[in-house]
Parts: sequence; C-alpha cells; structure tokens
Amino acid sequence: MRDIQFIDANIGYVVGTSTAKMSKTTDGGATWTVDSLLPATTYYNVHAFSENRVMVAGSVSSTFNIRFTTNGGVFWNDAAAGTSTIYTLAFFDSLVGFAGSISGRAYKTTDGGFTWNQMTSMNAPTSSTFNSSYIDGSTLYFLDDDSLVLFHLIVVIHLQQSNIYQQVNPNK
Repeated sequence: MRDIQFIDANIGYVVGTSTAKMSKTTDGGATWTVDSLLPATTYYNVHAFSENRVMVAGSVSSTFNIRFTTNGGVFWNDAAAGTSTIYTLAFFDSLVGFAGSISGRAYKTTDGGFTWNQMTSMNAPTSSTFNSSYIDGSTLYFLDDDSLVLFHLIVVIHLQQSNIYQQVNPNK
C-alpha cells in the first residue's frame, strides 16, 4: 500500500498496486472493498475531500495519471498532470491543488482537478522526485527524495504568492 486517508472514524481510503488499486472502508478499517471501476495501475496518493469526492494519483494509464470522482465512485473522471507518474497531491481548498512528479516537475490546478498546468519556474533539479507534500496554512511543502544528492530538497510554495518558490536545504 502507498497511501491512506480517513475522512472520519469510519470512512477511509487506501491506494496501492495495480491489484489493490483503491479500496474503501466504511467500518473503520475492519473490511475493505476494492473499487473495480478504476483502471489497473499503481496509485501512490489519495485525497478525499468527502465520501463523494475522492482523487487518486499514480502511474500513467491511457495517458491519464489522475482520476477523481464526484459521486462516490459511480463514475471516475480522467485528468493528466504531465505525462509521468504523480506521487503526491495536496490541496489548499476544494479548487486549488498541486501534484508532485518526477524530473523536478510539479503541477497546479485551480478547478478542482479537471485541468493541470506545469509550474515552470520552480528550478528544481531534474533529478528531483516530489514524493511527499504537506500543507501548513497557506504554505505548501514538496519534499524531494533525491538519492543523487546529499540533501533533501524542500520546495516551499506560498498560496498568496503562487509564482514565488523557495528551495530549502534542511542540512545547511
């Protein structure tokens, strides 16, 4: 399994390999049901806004790497944030969100995930893979797990100044 999120004490989601895809629990994790409507691919991140609105991100399948539902999984919408695997999703609110990928690439949506645009001025090393993210107030942190350098790169994005990116080396 790659990621887990609970929206309350009973309802939760877990994503993983192409066999597991995304599974949902409604009894606090005692039982899990695999969503059979999602394509078989590896999913790395799940973001649940509510029981009806859930987004998953992962490997590219049929040119899409993000899928989301607004009706609890009855139908899944496809979206593309670039052409590579998406490892992490983070949202400031129901519309503004970010997706982290490989080659130092990150993407932004302002329409709740229907469309994604590459953030072109981040200047992150192309060896970077943004595999984790965290939001604190109006600040987004992308963590890079770059095994080719001796430090982890943290890219900080401020919501109020969305074109200003700060790279932090926590080992300095």
